[in-house]
Amino acid sequence: MKILLNIFSMLVFFIIYHIFNIFIATMLLMISSGIFFFTNYIFYKKIDYINLISFLSIFLFGFLTIFFHNSLFIKWKVTIVYFALSLILLIHQFKKKKHYYKLF
Repeated sequence: MKILLNIFSMLVFFIIYHIFNIFIATMLLMISSGIFFFTNYIFYKKIDYINLISFLSIFLFGFLTIFFHNSLFIKWKVTIVYFALSLILLIHQFKKKKHYYKLF
């Protein structure tokens, strides 16, 4: 169920992007990821940190994309989120002196 809801947000974005433009697709991505986040919370009664980070980053970069009417913000979202998560894992590895892949 979680995977289908997560894939749904991506499908909405790519389908609308190919039909219309990136700004409408970004707006619908923000709405669908919000629906996914709150539906996930209602069904499972817990918040996964990865889903929270993904929702907040989509909302932040989506808002910047729509507000400034510049598509670079939403395009950089994935790169910045992956960089931040890898930096957290790297710092945790050197701080604890062991590999810990299930940080979240």
